[in-house]
Amino acid sequence: LPKGVQRVLLGIGYLLGAAFFLMIITGGWEESVLSYVEGEYEGEGALRVPSWPARWTVLIGSALALINYCVMAYLDVFKPEMLDSEFDPDAHLL
Repeated sequence: LPKGVQRVLLGIGYLLGAAFFLMIITGGWEESVLSYVEGEYEGEGALRVPSWPARWTVLIGSALALINYCVMAYLDVFKPEMLDSEFDPDAHLL
């Protein structure tokens, strides 16, 4: 495929990835806030741990992935010259 078509298809793929993580964030937001406010715990007896840190970790990780996908979509479609670096991975093997 021509380079322009490849860039557009990559951009669409990145936007689909961003949409996926946005759905995770919107779907988990209410439950995460509620879990923190109510002090939700999981487990029984001596092994009771708060569940809100895990919920917030998923949301924060999804937000970082969403930002990454958006940046990559922008770079791939509008600034492809920034992705073409002169880096030689074998240079350190001299």
